[in-house]
Amino acid sequence: MKAAWDEPFALPAPLAQENKKKVAVRSIWHRINEFFDLETTDDKIWFFGFYGISFSILFFIMLISNVMDLLYK
Repeated sequence: MKAAWDEPFALPAPLAQENKKKVAVRSIWHRINEFFDLETTDDKIWFFGFYGISFSILFFIMLISNVMDLLYK
C-alpha cells in the first residue's frame, strides 16, 4: 500500500497538459544546448543560425532539382 507522500501531486487535466507541453519544449532545447555545449546566447545564435541557413540552402537545392526534373523530362 502506498503512503500519501508517495503519490505525486496531481494537477487538473488542462493545467497538466499545458505544463507538459512547456516542459517538453524547454527540455528539448535545453538538451540540444547541453549536448553541443552552447552556453551563451551568442553561441546559440551562431549555432542555430549557421545550421538553419545550411538546411534552408540544402532544402532549396533539393526542391529546385526536383522541379527541374519534372519540367525537363
